[in-house]
Amino acid sequence: MTSYDYNIIYICLGPACWLWDYLRRSKQGGFLLPLSGGVDSSAVACIVYSMCRLVCQAVDMGNEEVLRDVSQIVGDESYVTTTPNELCNRLLTTCYMATENSSAETRERASMLYHLTPTIDTAVKAVIGIFTSVTGKVPQFRARLRMVIAYLFAQLSLWTRGLPGGLLVLGSANVDERLYQSFIY
Repeated sequence: MTSYDYNIIYICLGPACWLWDYLRRSKQGGFLLPLSGGVDSSAVACIVYSMCRLVCQAVDMGNEEVLRDVSQIVGDESYVTTTPNELCNRLLTTCYMATENSSAETRERASMLYHLTPTIDTAVKAVIGIFTSVTGKVPQFRARLRMVIAYLFAQLSLWTRGLPGGLLVLGSANVDERLYQSFIY
């Protein structure tokens, strides 16, 4: 392999290794990824999958410490990873938060990965109502509440499944798809 090949490997796997280290040290139960349906959140999901592949490889090679860490994270001392897909399903909860302003294209792309699909229009209206009643001013822009709601789901999703702990929220920049496409063409 050339140094270029090694650089590509490190660039691709570095974030996955960092996520595993952070998850392991945080003692949380996995990740919650709010999906936009775009390339940015899809890339983050791929990084989590890469992390799961690396973890499964380590377990397959007999790394007992990684196996103990995985068992602790999923809250099951007898847990043994089977495949990266199965581990990713245990560690990654995705959430597509649609509003009345969400396009059909965005909804379709996000539907390829979602687990949770709350419609958040009621929450947006309620928060704007609270803001208006306190300040006497009505915002002239769309409120951005997805991350607030993501933290709510991150704290309570495992509880709904009878599991302890919470999830770490992963975010992705709201990158313009045209900007991304200009880099790859």
